[in-house]
Amino acid sequence: MKRYITAAILTLTAFACTAGADDWHVNPGESIQAAINSAITGDTIHVHAGTYTENVIVNKTLTLRGDGADVVTVQASSSSDHVFEVTVDRVNISGFTVTGATGSYKAGMYLNRDADHCNISDNSVSGNYRGIYPHLSDYNTFTNNCASQNDYGFDLSFSRGNNIIGGNTLTDNGCGIYVFTPMSERYNNSIDTSNTVNGKPVYYFYDVHDLVISGVDITHLTIASSTNVTVADSSISGGDGVHLGFVSDSTIIGNTVSDNYRGLFVGGYSHVGPSSEDNIITGNTFSNSIEEGIRIDTAGDGIFSDNTISGNSKDGIYLTNHRSNVFNNNTISDNSGNGVYLNLADDSVLTNNTISGNGDGIYMRGSTNNTFTSNTISNNGAGLVMAGWSGILTEDNRFYNNYLANTVNAYDDGTGANAWNTTNTTEVNIVGGPFVGGNYWSDYAGTDANGDGFGEAAHTIAGSLNQDYLPLVYAPATCGDITGDGTIDTVDLVLLLKHCVDPAGNPLAHECTGDIDGNGHINSLDVLMLMGYINNPGGYSLHCGC
Repeated sequence: MKRYITAAILTLTAFACTAGADDWHVNPGESIQAAINSAITGDTIHVHAGTYTENVIVNKTLTLRGDGADVVTVQASSSSDHVFEVTVDRVNISGFTVTGATGSYKAGMYLNRDADHCNISDNSVSGNYRGIYPHLSDYNTFTNNCASQNDYGFDLSFSRGNNIIGGNTLTDNGCGIYVFTPMSERYNNSIDTSNTVNGKPVYYFYDVHDLVISGVDITHLTIASSTNVTVADSSISGGDGVHLGFVSDSTIIGNTVSDNYRGLFVGGYSHVGPSSEDNIITGNTFSNSIEEGIRIDTAGDGIFSDNTISGNSKDGIYLTNHRSNVFNNNTISDNSGNGVYLNLADDSVLTNNTISGNGDGIYMRGSTNNTFTSNTISNNGAGLVMAGWSGILTEDNRFYNNYLANTVNAYDDGTGANAWNTTNTTEVNIVGGPFVGGNYWSDYAGTDANGDGFGEAAHTIAGSLNQDYLPLVYAPATCGDITGDGTIDTVDLVLLLKHCVDPAGNPLAHECTGDIDGNGHINSLDVLMLMGYINNPGGYSLHCGC
């Protein structure tokens, strides 16, 4: 028996229940919630063309069927609540446009912890904080939905997994599919390439091993609970980026990862042991992300080398949760946050990185036993900041043979003991001197009276009593000898070329060593002249004036 619901009748009395499943019909001016309140388990509620302004709680096992997402809109009456909130199992919702839940953590379609085995299909979910959000629910099916202009299209961060997600179209969301979960098994979803983010297929892999992904052009890549996966020579751009959750012994090499929500995530939020470990991230570009270029959370023993990380809206590299990693030969520049942020991060080594043009170069909070050596840190707000956090000291870190030329070179809050130089060692240092000891400070006012390459006076670190007892000063300069090692060779040529392309990111220890023609400027002509000299010393003259 069909029942036609009017607002007047619903305010007077509830409809009598009949045996078996019934159909209910809701028309413009009437209430979807009132129909739900009057229905019983197993009923179907048909919602006809129109706009309905309400927040709907589905607390019975029902089917809600709109005439089509192109003609039925449910607009949140309160933006600080979910549009549809499902609180029971086996609910079916289809044929709606769902919009207006813009409050923090609110969703167009919200399935709470008691909502399993639901079917959400053929809906358009747009203009919400979260589009579709299964929260501690599982075994749900989401098919042929469109999610656009939400902060998060699908948020699976607290799903318990075992969901089937197919044929969904996600466009212009801050993040298309957000997949961070604290447990490995919660990644166990079926998400195939019939789903798209910004027009390109989603690549989602769970429990795969010995897999090679090469030469693809996609916007979303998730690899979870997997080992020995290689991702090479691919473009993951214009969408969500790369997510490695509980992944080990894998390699990410030679990829372009740009214009995403986040460039790369490695980890899995484990507080027991490393969630991901022994991964190699090398030769990639991570740029222009809404969040970090690279975020590492509880991942250990990784090697991050020869990557370019630039133009991200937060930190270039964000490292947290007490695991050791190695970072070398990376170029980290022009990120709005910090170049490198170590938050409760221990035992890592950063060597030969160029960190320039960021909000701050390196920021450390509650981090211990890290080593920084042979890094060039220039043109940042502060080169290095060391701070405690909730009683956890930043201490026992070692910082030596680095080049610092920043607005403020270093600040140490003095809550922990850190070493700002190593033992005097015979080795060419970062500014061409014969010994490694402390660091080069652009604001050091002392002198090197005995010519050993160290300043006679210690350099005090702002904010503390800590000192660099062996501050570096420039070694005598030789024209064309960019490294200061006493020879002029192709290494000098490469460094001069890099300086010519990016002077701020690749400063010279002595500016004059690269001014081969002596005209006061360093440009491509100087590079050509040095190349000629290396190939034919007798045919070229060096006129630097050093």
